[in-house]
Amino acid sequence: MGDTEMNETCSLCNSPNIVWTNKKGSLCEIHNNMADALACTNKMIYIAGPIANGHTADPRQMYKNVDNGMDIYMKLIQKGYSPICPHFSYFAWIKHPTDVHWKTWLDMDFEYVRTCTYFFYMSPNVYGKSKGALIELKYAKKLKKIIYDDINQVPWLTREQYAIHR
Repeated sequence: MGDTEMNETCSLCNSPNIVWTNKKGSLCEIHNNMADALACTNKMIYIAGPIANGHTADPRQMYKNVDNGMDIYMKLIQKGYSPICPHFSYFAWIKHPTDVHWKTWLDMDFEYVRTCTYFFYMSPNVYGKSKGALIELKYAKKLKKIIYDDINQVPWLTREQYAIHR
């Protein structure tokens, strides 16, 4: 694979054991094998975090929340995932005058969580609290999803092909 053995520390666990370094970063043998195994699975990851906070956020805070979600979305794509970002529903909500009940949004989100292998929880300590994201996190735990709350801890996956069609 073009990897080279180096004496560094793993970027995920700081293990001093020999790691392999490539464009994905430095990984210990365990995390390198895990990344290879994960590359063969469903790459869908659900992003849970604050958007409107039950319609209590002001427009500027909502926009900031959506912007944070989009930032995570792009970082996860770069790491090889296929993210589902409910923050994009903000744009449909702004454009269409008919409101959607909060429980309907949550119901749809549960469907997305069920289809994903991974779950990214936007930590309240960094991004602010979200009642919906916390409910989704509990559901993801119940389903035994692979859960991350720090973008730096999300391992890189490889894409065998690019999804660009000519």
